[in-house]
Formats: sequence, C-alpha cells, structure tokens
Amino acid sequence: MSNTSKQYDTIISKCEDIFSKKTKDYGTAWRILRTSSLTDQIFIKAQRIRSLQTQTTRKVDEGEVSEFIGIVNYSVMALIQIKLGVSEQVNMNLEVALKEYDEQIQIPEADRKQKQKIVSELYDMIESLAYAVFQVDAYMAYASTSKKRKLETKLTELKESMVITTGDNYVGAAEPQLREKMTTLFQKVENNYGAPTANELENLETIHKYNAEVMQSLKELKKKYKLENKVPLKSFEVFLRNE
Repeated sequence: MSNTSKQYDTIISKCEDIFSKKTKDYGTAWRILRTSSLTDQIFIKAQRIRSLQTQTTRKVDEGEVSEFIGIVNYSVMALIQIKLGVSEQVNMNLEVALKEYDEQIQIPEADRKQKQKIVSELYDMIESLAYAVFQVDAYMAYASTSKKRKLETKLTELKESMVITTGDNYVGAAEPQLREKMTTLFQKVENNYGAPTANELENLETIHKYNAEVMQSLKELKKKYKLENKVPLKSFEVFLRNE
C-alpha cells in the first residue's frame, strides 16, 4: 500500500541530490529565466526521451533516467519562478534554493498521513468485500442445490450490488458497483500526488455508508437462514492467504 510513497521518496531524493550538486557547481542562473524558457527545456528533455526510446541501437552511457530527472528539476524550477517571480539576481543561496525545492516537491506530512490512512481503509474494505462476495457465492450455490429460490433471489440481488455481474466491465457497459467504486477510488488516491481531494473524501464517505449497508444485509441473511451452520466456510484469514 505504501510502495508508491516509498518509490516517490526515493526518486525525489535522487532528483534533489542532482539539483543540489548542479546548484553548487553552476549556481542558480535559471532564476533569470521566464517560465516559458523552462517549459522549453522540459519539452527538449521530453523529445530526447522519445528519441532514445525509438532508437534501435544506443551509444554507450545513453539513458533516459537523467532526462527524466531533468524534467522533474526543471518543473520544480518553474514552480519556484511562479512563486518568487523572475529575478535579475542569478545567485540564490544553496540553502535557500534547497528549501524552495523541498517546498515545491515534498508532500506535507499531514497530507501524507491522511493519504496513507485512506488508502489503508480502502484496501481493508476491498479485502473484506472480496470475502463477502466469496460467502455470497457459496450461499448461492447452497440455495440453488437446496432449491431455496427466495434465498437465491435475495443473494443474487445482494451480489449485484457488490460487484458487476453482467455487461462488459472493461468498456464500462455495466454500471459500477461497490467493488468497482472502491477500486477506482483506491487507485485515484494511491496514485495522486498529495492529499485526497474534497471530492475523493466525499466519495469515500458514500462508499463507507454503502459498504455498511451491504455488510448488514449479508449479516441479516446469514442469521435469518442460519447459513453459517449450514454452509461451512474457510475463515477470512485463510481466504486471504489463499488469494
């Protein structure tokens, strides 16, 4: 769950190290550049990457990594210029430059913790829902073989609220259900930079409510039809180990 954040930190640390070394060696002459000049440099880097990726043969020491690092660092420079404005003074103190760099590139600790908390919540809900679907499938099989049509109908309706059971999920022909909504939100929060948006938090609240209703419905069916006694199932922990 936290792999993306760790990868981000590793990459940014490498980018900042290059920025620091180049600032020591060459200073901050980029402070006189307008943002349009910096975006030109980003475009040049992108063209270079494309050229390297389409080459059938490469010369020794040619690689894309340095070009990607250049894109990151030129982007940070542009953000600093937007904040501070273009300066006629080309020399910025290294300590000040690194402070400005960190301010633009790092995710605030509070935002990082909020993101990790929500990603963890969604991950746990997705696992719990997967186990609930597993239970419903087992109970549906029991209802079918026992010819309990009313129970089978209720379980089918419950499953249809949990996951897409008809249509082509890959092209969006079926309406997203609980699992798909959870997965979509999980991917957005996990992959986005910074804290979850207000819209994502609102979606999370809706998903929490919907998930609670689904789990309550399953609980009531299990109790009413004494399904736990009639259909032995592996535990949640065993289910996760086998997935």
